Amino acid sequence: DFFTRSQSGDVDRTQLSARFSAFLTQQNVDFAKVVLAPNGPAKLVYRGASSTPAGKTYLYDAHFATTATIHLTVFFDAAGKIDGFLFEQ
Repeated sequence: DFFTRSQSGDVDRTQLSARFSAFLTQQNVDFAKVVLAPNGPAKLVYRGASSTPAGKTYLYDAHFATTATIHLTVFFDAAGKIDGFLFEQ
């Protein structure tokens, strides 16, 4: 999945919208890896979703063995491509 790939820095750009792929520079991929990878594997807990004509938004909590929890928001466009990804502690 996109989250696990973000931890390893191995992003599958075929899953991304053209807009998000352009935004997601190697520097941004490397930053996500630095922040996410040290926490190890995560258990994702679904928190909810919402829809608009432009696409869908999904909310998750990522619980790590390190006791850290990160809140994730994943945006999908109307074509089903990932159009944004936000994580915050």
